[in-house]
Amino acid sequence: MKPLLLNLFFCRDSFLKKAMSCKMVLHIVMLSSLCLLLSCQQHRYRIGVSQCSNDGWRQKANREIKIGQYQYSNVDVVFASAENDGRRQVAQIDSMVADGVDLLVVSPSDTKTVSPAIERAYDKGVPVILYDRMTQSEKYTAFIGADNVAIGRYMAQFVISQVNNGDDVVEITGLEGSTPVEERHRGFMETIAKSNKHIKVTTLQGDWTIKTPRKLMYQFLKEGHRPVCVFCHNDGEALGAYLGAKDMGLEKNMKFVGIDGLPGPDQGVEWVREGKLTASYIYPTKGEKIIPLAMNILQHKPFQRINILTSALVTKDNAAIVDMQNREMLNQTAKISELYNNIDRYINLYQSQKIILVMAVIVVLLLIVIAGYQVYLRKTHEQINKKIQQLDKEKIDFFTNASHQLRTPLTLVSGPVEQLLASNTLKGKDLETVKMVSRNVRQLSLLIDGVLSFDSNNTTVDDNTVPSCQSQHEYANVTESENVKTVQPSLADDIINEDDSRQQILIIDDNADIRNYLRSILEKKYNVFEAANGKEGVSMTQKYLPDLVISDIMMPEMNGLECCQIIKQTKITCHIPVILLTARAQEAQRIEGFGHGADEYMTKPFSAEVLLARVNNLLSNHKRLKEIFDNNSEWVQATKNIEGCDKQFVELLRKTVLDHLSDQKLKMTQVADIMNISYIQLYRKTKAIIGITPVELLRKARIKRALLLLQTTNLTIAEIAYQTGFGSPSYLSVCFKEEFGKSPSEIRTSNDFEDLTNPL
Repeated sequence: MKPLLLNLFFCRDSFLKKAMSCKMVLHIVMLSSLCLLLSCQQHRYRIGVSQCSNDGWRQKANREIKIGQYQYSNVDVVFASAENDGRRQVAQIDSMVADGVDLLVVSPSDTKTVSPAIERAYDKGVPVILYDRMTQSEKYTAFIGADNVAIGRYMAQFVISQVNNGDDVVEITGLEGSTPVEERHRGFMETIAKSNKHIKVTTLQGDWTIKTPRKLMYQFLKEGHRPVCVFCHNDGEALGAYLGAKDMGLEKNMKFVGIDGLPGPDQGVEWVREGKLTASYIYPTKGEKIIPLAMNILQHKPFQRINILTSALVTKDNAAIVDMQNREMLNQTAKISELYNNIDRYINLYQSQKIILVMAVIVVLLLIVIAGYQVYLRKTHEQINKKIQQLDKEKIDFFTNASHQLRTPLTLVSGPVEQLLASNTLKGKDLETVKMVSRNVRQLSLLIDGVLSFDSNNTTVDDNTVPSCQSQHEYANVTESENVKTVQPSLADDIINEDDSRQQILIIDDNADIRNYLRSILEKKYNVFEAANGKEGVSMTQKYLPDLVISDIMMPEMNGLECCQIIKQTKITCHIPVILLTARAQEAQRIEGFGHGADEYMTKPFSAEVLLARVNNLLSNHKRLKEIFDNNSEWVQATKNIEGCDKQFVELLRKTVLDHLSDQKLKMTQVADIMNISYIQLYRKTKAIIGITPVELLRKARIKRALLLLQTTNLTIAEIAYQTGFGSPSYLSVCFKEEFGKSPSEIRTSNDFEDLTNPL
C-alpha cells in the first residue's frame, strides 16, 4: 500500500511540474501577443473623467473605471476632482476639452454652475456621459446612475416601517444645488406624505460631511426635539448625526439611516455592523460600465442613452455578508490592477519595431507548439487522474476491509467479556483479569478508530461502493468458510408454528461466529433464525416475514445495503424494521445506510445491552393497528397513520373481507389467494400490522356487521346471521355473548347498542 501512495504523490507532483511548465509557456505567449498588438497602428482614445469630489464613493468608482479601461488596449483615462467646487470643475472641463479629449464623463458638483461648461463641450462635438448626477440641460450623450427619486421613496418606506404613528423624523440633505439632493428629498417627502402614520419631518441642510450634521443634530436635540429616526443623504452625514446624538447621550433612543453602503474601514457597511447606523442603501457605483458605454459611443455602436442602476438595503442582518463580498471584490480588483500593471511594464520593454516583428514571428511558432502541447497535456492529465482515482479507490478498499477484518473479531472478544463482567460470577484475580481484558479491548477499539479514520474529502472516488467479498480475501489473512450453517426453511416453519407468541428476528451475516454470538444475546427473548448472505436473507424475509432483521453490510452475493433496500421496497416486507450492524463506521457510510432504508445503524464492536435496547425500542415503537377492531374504533380512524405499501395491503385486505363477508364457507387461504400471497405471509403481515390473526379479523368484522344490522334494520336474527356469514342464529348468539356478554335479542330489546357507524 505504501508504494502505491508514494506513487500517487509522485504522479501529482509530476503533473504540477508540467502545469508550471505550461504556465511559463503561456506567459511567454502573452508577452509576445502584447508585443504583436503594439505593432498594430490602432487609434487611441482619450477619455476625461471629472468627479465632483474625491470621497470614498468616488474613489471606488474611479477604481472600477480603471477596471473597465483594462478591457481595451487603446484607451487612456484622465481623472480630475472638483472637491465640491463648481467653478473648479468648470475649469477642469474646459481644460480637458482644450487638450482634445475624445469623450467626457462628468459628475456635476453644482448643477447650475457646471451645466454651461457641459453644454459648451457638447456643442464642440465632444460626447458627454453624465455619471450619477443630471444637469439642467438635455445636451448630453448618455446618463448612467441610480434613480435618486426612487431611492428617496425606498428610504422613506424603510423609515415608515421603523416609526410609529405621530413620531418625528429628521432629514439631513446633502450640499445644496446637486440633483441627488433635490431628487432624494422629493422622493422621500412624497412617500412620507402618503403614509397613514402622520409623520412629522424636519429637514436640515447638510454638506455631505460628518462634522456639519454632528453640530446640526446636537443643536436640534439641545433645543428639546426628540426625533425617532434620522434620514441622511449619505452615510457620513448619518454618522455625524449619530455622534451628535451621542454627545447628548440620546443615541440609543434614535435610529440613523444613510445612503452609499460603502465597504471597508470607517465606511457605511462597517457602521451598520457596529450598530451605529440602522441601515444604509448601497448607492451603486458600477464604474466598470462607463468605459464600455463610452467605447460604444466613440465607435458608433448602438448604446442606451439612459442607464439606471439598481441596488439594495444593508441592515445588521446582511452587513457581514455584504462586507465579505465587497472585500472579495476589492481583492480581485487589486489582483487585476497588478496584472495590468505588469502588462504595462512588459509593453514598455518592447517598444522597438524590430523586436516587435521578431516577437510576432515567435508568437506564431509558439502558438503552433502550444496547440500540440495542450493536446498532449490533456491526455496526460486524463491518464494521471485515472491513476489517482484508482489509487484512492484501492486505499479506501484497503481501509474499509481492514476495518471489517479488525472490528469483527474485536466484537467477538468485547461482547463475551462484557457478558462475563455483567454476570457477577467472577471474583478476585479472575475478575481483575477480565477487567484488564475489557480495558485493553476498549483501548484497542479506540486505536483502530484512530488508525482507520482518514479524510474522505481527499479522495476522488465514490465512497458508496461496498467492496466485494473477493477484495476482502485479498487483504485478510483469515477468511470464513463459504459452507456456513443457516436455519433451514423447515426449522423456520417450526419456529412459527411452535411459539408464535414470541417475536422473530432474522440475523443476516456471513460470519458464523457473529451469528452465534447474536443468537446467544437474542434467543432468550426472541425466536432467532439466520441467513449467511443478503440474497438468502431477502428470500427468507419474504417467505417468513420476521418481526425484525439484523444485517451485516459486507457480505458475498448480495451486500447488506442492497438487502435492506429490497426489504424496504417490497410490498410484503416493507413494514419490517432493519438494523445494519457493521464495521463501516464513517459518517458518510452511516448516512448511506439510512439512505437505503435502515431503521438503525450500529457499528462493531457493539454493546449487547445497547443492541437489546434498540431491538426492543424498534419492536415496541413500530406501532400498528393493534386495536383496529377493539371497542368502537372505526377503520378510517384506525388506518389514518398508515402510509405507503402497508396502507395498500390493509385496504386490499379490508375490501377482500367485506366482499366475502356473507360467505360462511370462506377460508383465510382463499383470502390469501385473492390477495396473491401465501397464507403464512398473510398471517405474519396481518399480525404485524393489525395485531390480530386473519381469522380473528374475519370474526370481528362479522360481529360488527351483525351489530350494525341489528341496530339499523328490522331483519330477524336468523337473516342477520346468514347475511354476515355465521351460518346459524345459534352460532351468532354464541359469538355475541363472548363479545358483548349478551345475546342479539337481549341487545335489540334493551337498545344497548355500541356507537358504531362503520363495521370496518
